[in-house]
Amino acid sequence: MTLLELNYQRRKARTEATGLLDSAVTEARSLTIPEQVRFDSLTARMHDLDTAITEREALRKLVR
Repeated sequence: MTLLELNYQRRKARTEATGLLDSAVTEARSLTIPEQVRFDSLTARMHDLDTAITEREALRKLVR
């Protein structure tokens, strides 16, 4: 996966996670259990993508 694709995937996960939180806040409630499970999955995915992005950026700097 390219750096561009990694960044796209991270933005996509962040948008979905933010949407889950925004919906709950708008409705003045906590996340439901399925929403919380999805939110946790998305934040874990973002963490993994952050790591991959950092590694790709470091590699890119070394190759220059």
